[in-house]
Amino acid sequence: MRYPFSRIRLRHTEEIPLTEEEFVKKKRGEILHFALSFITYREDAKNLLCHLKRALAFFGEREELWKIKEDLLPALDQVFSLKESELFFPSLNSQLALFIKVLKEKSFFAGNRIFRPDRVIIYPEKAVVVDFKSHLPDEEIQKTQVAQVEGYCRIVSRVYKKPAEGYLLYLQPLTLKKVVEF
Repeated sequence: MRYPFSRIRLRHTEEIPLTEEEFVKKKRGEILHFALSFITYREDAKNLLCHLKRALAFFGEREELWKIKEDLLPALDQVFSLKESELFFPSLNSQLALFIKVLKEKSFFAGNRIFRPDRVIIYPEKAVVVDFKSHLPDEEIQKTQVAQVEGYCRIVSRVYKKPAEGYLLYLQPLTLKKVVEF
């Protein structure tokens, strides 16, 4: 008898001990990333403080241990100061709003694997894929992340039968990298 998940293979990763500074940096990135997941449209960004508090609560973090207004909130404000943020977080007041579909953490299946981009925005003429990363890594890891977003774009382009463009948005330091257009 074959079990339904008998073909799934788990990848083993070694645990690498983190310094306290690295741990805080990683947790900060997770909090910011999760807070962004609550935002669908540009208008939702008016409640950034609320989204941050929800993210902190989800991770079981006490608010007083984090510099919310001095560190976390300005980091998210910077994301929305980018001109490309209008592409990633469309406005409900746009004339195209009825024709735009925003997908967050949507799973796609391809080649016996699950792919889950952070954000896919389906416009009438194209699809935009955005993957958030907590910090800007070394060049070798960036190559892996670029390949990841390229894969997302291929899948999204096939599924929605539209050209797709992909972006990596690093939160610390704030860096936007256009990866690919299909």
